[in-house]
Amino acid sequence: MKKLLMTSVCMLSIASFNFANAANPGAYAGLGLGGGYSSSSGSAFSGKLFYGFNFNQHVGIEGAYSNYSGNGNRVNSETVLVKGYLPLNQQFDLFAGVGGGYGHFASGSNWGATAAAGVNYNINSKASAILQYDRTVTHSNLVTLGAAYHF
Repeated sequence: MKKLLMTSVCMLSIASFNFANAANPGAYAGLGLGGGYSSSSGSAFSGKLFYGFNFNQHVGIEGAYSNYSGNGNRVNSETVLVKGYLPLNQQFDLFAGVGGGYGHFASGSNWGATAAAGVNYNINSKASAILQYDRTVTHSNLVTLGAAYHF
């Protein structure tokens, strides 16, 4: 029985060490740059500013302002996502998020659903690099490479 208890304690200690940096709990903010595609605007440069709070290593919430400009059209959206994280090891996490937001584009504005998926590389406890795909309220597809600072 003692061996089983000691083995369990050791396994839990190793598991918590492996996920020490996974989806750093607390507030963060960052910037993402990349490209996007919209059926109405074609492909073009995109960028976004984001801020969020991770409640623990598995769940967080994120707000973002995205800008996409193509073929003379400018598309902006403000979104809020609930994000779920899957820690792979100490450095890498997969994530997916769903939410909603408000989009502004040439023919008007509207509310709608949004979704995201990607991978985090935790450089250290204060910084991470992020590769992310977003399907925005304005039906634009964005792929960004970004960096986040964790407060």
